[in-house]
Amino acid sequence: MLGWSRSETSKIARISAETIRNIEKGIFIPQSSTVEKIVRVFLDHNVEFFSEHGVILRDKSLQSGEASVQSENGGAPDGAENNEVTV
Repeated sequence: MLGWSRSETSKIARISAETIRNIEKGIFIPQSSTVEKIVRVFLDHNVEFFSEHGVILRDKSLQSGEASVQSENGGAPDGAENNEVTV
């Protein structure tokens, strides 16, 4: 979605790449402060999280509250069945 590598994401979020890898692989559950750092970085780059739909990339040019959805299946979030997200 954002085209960031694990290394780039870790630098921006100020956490280790190993921590991100361990979270992705389910090796451990991160502390709430780590989750907050990761979420904040994505929110700051127009990625929004939804409990029902996963994530979307909000288009900066939209002012009406609509979203520009980018998903691997090419559909709207309502039809998304892919649980894996690459940002």
